[in-house]
Amino acid sequence: MKILITTDTHIGHQKLIDKGYRPKDFEDKIISGLKGQRADLLIHLGDVVMGEDNMNHLRLMRELMTVSHRRVLVRGNHDKKSDKWYLDRGWGMVCDCFMNTYFGKDIIFTHVPLDVEFDSAAINIHGHLHGNDHRDDDCKDYYNEDHHKQIALENTDYKPVDLKKFLDNL
Repeated sequence: MKILITTDTHIGHQKLIDKGYRPKDFEDKIISGLKGQRADLLIHLGDVVMGEDNMNHLRLMRELMTVSHRRVLVRGNHDKKSDKWYLDRGWGMVCDCFMNTYFGKDIIFTHVPLDVEFDSAAINIHGHLHGNDHRDDDCKDYYNEDHHKQIALENTDYKPVDLKKFLDNL
């Protein structure tokens, strides 16, 4: 089973460019990184679009639909529409978080890193932090690198991450 993860696509979010967090062509890089990808499941860890939601969501979803027929959206802090809005636009499941076992690992998928004490070997795969100082202070008081594992498009050349390969590299 092939599972791809993406996060924080922020299609339409000009402020990320203006503040120097992302290059001017980051949206094109995201779309290009999806072309030719195929998976049994695609998990998006939130913050799909920012502004002109209908148009920008349609642009991204056209590519995501070619990647996988099964798509899960884990709501991010900017994903404010109703579940119905997202489901009507092609997501198979919309949630705040979910847990499952993949490739022998118990994984909790969230957008923002979980503020919990881990009493098991479970890992929390999350987005939100962008792999830079954009959100440094959001979770510094509880972040535990043994359990929190970040996906950041800024660190993957704006391409989705293969979950099995990601886990193999932990």
